Amino acid sequence: MRRPLVMPALLFAIATCLGFGSARGGDLPRDFATKYQPAAANMQKVYSNATIIGTLKREFPPQKKLLEQRYIYRAAGINVRLDVTTTADHGMGHVVNSSEAFIATGIGSLTAYTGPTSDVFDTATEISYNQAVSRIENGCPLLTPYKAVGETSLLEMLKLPNVKVDSVQKITIEGEPLVKVTYDESSGQRNQPAHRSWYVLSPSEGWAVREYSRSTGTGDNIVLHRGILRYDGMHDGVPLLSHIECWQEQGAKRVCLMRETVDISSFSPLPADDYWFTAWTF
Repeated sequence: MRRPLVMPALLFAIATCLGFGSARGGDLPRDFATKYQPAAANMQKVYSNATIIGTLKREFPPQKKLLEQRYIYRAAGINVRLDVTTTADHGMGHVVNSSEAFIATGIGSLTAYTGPTSDVFDTATEISYNQAVSRIENGCPLLTPYKAVGETSLLEMLKLPNVKVDSVQKITIEGEPLVKVTYDESSGQRNQPAHRSWYVLSPSEGWAVREYSRSTGTGDNIVLHRGILRYDGMHDGVPLLSHIECWQEQGAKRVCLMRETVDISSFSPLPADDYWFTAWTF
């Protein structure tokens, strides 16, 4: 499979240290932190009170596996729900036209499966709130504008003791002012070099993530996680996500392990109705 191309203009970005400068020893420039922290909190508020509808395509080229799904993400504060319906499957073990619901609430969380010919759910399993949230975030990475899957916010990640911020630079891509945060992340293993990673943020789009490159693993198992995000419209200073393309590459030959494309057809920045977090809605 052809590897996704990095946005060509990024190769010609003009970088300058004016304004934010560089940050050594894990210290973030105060000007950057002062601007980014409230913006990230605003993004979290909007994305935690929304209904997002779209499609997802996930490919695993080495195994020639494929999964395509329709999804509906609903959130109202701590209550979060993801419904997915499989539309295509090759080697992933999902049944076409079957549906799964992942529901995380403060009073109980569960997963439910509904077969393609069933009018109501066939099975339901109670799980912890954190397990449900993890499955939702891994099932569809809609919170990537301000956080990595399984992580806290980008800002909190940059403050972790194993992270050393190398620089926070203003860059220009096709005339658009952006900010690139480059950092080293310790693998936690002796005699292993730190991983060099970066995020490109868009101040004009509420400081949301536009691109990222993050490394994990050690030795021959180092995996490069790349992603490109696009937005369409704003709400209360927060950009509304419209498209994500992300992929994983491994080793010196950069073998594509996984490629994922998420498209959004509808983004309603209003809290989902409480009805969707009750036991009789799946």
